[in-house]
Amino acid sequence: MVVSILDRALRAGVLPPSLLKSLGEGISWPGSAVFVLPWECVAHVHDVSGATVVRENVATAHGLFSLDVRTGDLAYTLGKGDVRGLCRGLPALPLNSPCSVVGPTVETDATPVVWRGEWWLNEPAADWTVTIKDPLTGRVVSTQTGGRAEYSIAASWNGRAADGTYFSNGGYTWTLTARPADGQGVDLVASGSVTLTGGAPVHRDHGGDGIGDLVSLSSSGAFAYRYGNRAGGFSGATTGSGWPTTAVAVPFGDLNGDRCNDVLVRLGGELRAYRPGLKARGRIGTNWKAYRSVFGAGDLNGDGIGELLAVDGANSLWRYEGTAAGTVKSRALVFGNNWATGRNVFVGVDDLNKDGKADLVSRNAAGDLLRNSGSGVGSFGSTVKIGTGWQGYKGLF
Repeated sequence: MVVSILDRALRAGVLPPSLLKSLGEGISWPGSAVFVLPWECVAHVHDVSGATVVRENVATAHGLFSLDVRTGDLAYTLGKGDVRGLCRGLPALPLNSPCSVVGPTVETDATPVVWRGEWWLNEPAADWTVTIKDPLTGRVVSTQTGGRAEYSIAASWNGRAADGTYFSNGGYTWTLTARPADGQGVDLVASGSVTLTGGAPVHRDHGGDGIGDLVSLSSSGAFAYRYGNRAGGFSGATTGSGWPTTAVAVPFGDLNGDRCNDVLVRLGGELRAYRPGLKARGRIGTNWKAYRSVFGAGDLNGDGIGELLAVDGANSLWRYEGTAAGTVKSRALVFGNNWATGRNVFVGVDDLNKDGKADLVSRNAAGDLLRNSGSGVGSFGSTVKIGTGWQGYKGLF
């Protein structure tokens, strides 16, 4: 009967059925193995490589064996407590994880699901680190460390920051690094991905999947959310009819901190807010006719609530900070001195340069595409030209 089977590369395993016929009972596992078979009180060591089996009779033994899973070295007992060793002379394999169970998702909604990972080791680790990172910005959102691990490493993440705030929905990456306790060989490094849902909404994401969506208004007065499909297009829509064709939609961001993006609609001189599904939330302002452009800009100051930007007839740029109550604060001047003179399109595009701060894009009459990088505190840097020839487009959104 097989008492121990070991794939030296995977640290566990079985043999091909053709090999088992010559060796006796056991389990099948593809690949090479080192294992021990005791019968007739004799210890037999078999090196298996491909389809070749080499049998070595060690000695008459009393059935007590210990196998070093890294090198294949064998210790066994003889009569009267005599202990013998068989050195296989094989090089030690590096620290690795032959088996792991790692969750694919983390959810922070009404029924939260914690992301968990566990990695079993072929030998002890001196210490380890698990980091979780936003691949778009390179920002590390979680770091977990541990000391010596004998058999396995376990880590978890609830999808939130240490202070309880929410991270944005979407994909994240995890990386495990562990150092071998014996100091031999390279570090163990493993990585993968995890998807966060139920967190803070990504700019212009109205479906909660971490992908930006499009808002359209038809000639018959139907507003629709058209959902991004992760492949550069759109698939599926949620539509609401009965809107005046003169309505102007402003995809805004999360106005009241409920982790759902809202849409502002300008109807005449009124500005009204609508929660997901274009359900009425209420009027948040009047006399907005003074502005020639009103648009959402995402979270400009890092409080997790979206802001509103507006350009007036004097070509000044104003900021309206959102509040957790679903309203906006009094306006604050961002750029004066005819900053918007000659510019005819303004778009809050979220983070363009992977610094984690929402940016602003505009176009001038010459067709130049311009960027003002966000500061993270509600203001923007100087204007930088990032493209030309954009005058041929009727609109940018």
